[in-house]
Amino acid sequence: MPTTLLASSRVPRSSTAIALRRHRARTRAYLAPRAVRVRTSPPHPRSVVVNTGADAVEAEIVPDGPRGGTGVALPPEPWTSPKWNWGSARGDAHDAARVVRGVLNESPSRRRDWITAMVQSTPSDDAVPWEEVKLVMALAFQLSGHRRAEVCRSGNGTWLEVMAMMQRGYFEGGMTGRDGGGGGDLALAMELEARLTPDGKNLLRDAKAAASASGAPAAWVHDAVRRSAAMAVLLELQFLEVGI
Repeated sequence: MPTTLLASSRVPRSSTAIALRRHRARTRAYLAPRAVRVRTSPPHPRSVVVNTGADAVEAEIVPDGPRGGTGVALPPEPWTSPKWNWGSARGDAHDAARVVRGVLNESPSRRRDWITAMVQSTPSDDAVPWEEVKLVMALAFQLSGHRRAEVCRSGNGTWLEVMAMMQRGYFEGGMTGRDGGGGGDLALAMELEARLTPDGKNLLRDAKAAASASGAPAAWVHDAVRRSAAMAVLLELQFLEVGI
């Protein structure tokens, strides 16, 4: 069974174990003030708890891998498709947003399940595909504008700026953009990180250290970092509380 970054487990003393423990501790510290915490004690030693108001909602992290995507069908690079038509009441983006909102706006517990599965996904077990994560972030950015909450807490720009870059297709083209000419997925991760608070940036550094210490390929390290960045961004935008 592969080791996940959030689930508690016993691992041997090594540089990998130390890196994973440090990342788990940082993740717990980062999530706790934002109404999410990782349980490490009975009755569910592998579970995540989300506090919503006066109640606590708990779900076990299934040991055979993450689950919880919305099931929305997306092309490999939706943001460059002529049928995507972001911001319009007609087009693939509108249809996809309706599906995703229908699932994730159902309840805080459903959003909790999704974000848990999202951050635990890997390139070989992407229960929540990365294109779905990008769509959810874009919808959260859009909602932040409606709520007048688009200014990043770090003071470094706005989330609507990132949404505009997504709309232009700047983050498409694989890891480094088309023909390696800038943009791409690495640029998206950098844009997200640049706008995070110091706590969020520390979380990304720990995610990278934990993945790197395990000897994972570069693509796996990048995937761990970008998913940690998405989690930090969505929690800042009150994804669990207000949805998308």
